[in-house]
Amino acid sequence: MTDFPEKSSASIEINAAPEVVWQLVADITRMGEWSPECWKAEWEDGTTGPAVGALFRGYNRAGSTSGSRRASSPTANPELCSRSKFRVRRTS
Repeated sequence: MTDFPEKSSASIEINAAPEVVWQLVADITRMGEWSPECWKAEWEDGTTGPAVGALFRGYNRAGSTSGSRRASSPTANPELCSRSKFRVRRTS
């Protein structure tokens, strides 16, 4: 059985205005539409949309390995869309 990597990153250049891209990526419930690994994501703890520290759970599959992780967004600013990222929390 293969474990998910301890650390990973990915990037892509999108030829669109940041506010257009923001409308797509800020709604994490749509992540499964275009991610090759994350098949579903949902807001947690009463969060209903992007905000600094907003909590969500991502459900991932990579080959025969699958699992979920809780994560949060350190930014909620469409102007920073070109540097958007998520923080994933380790769980046991």
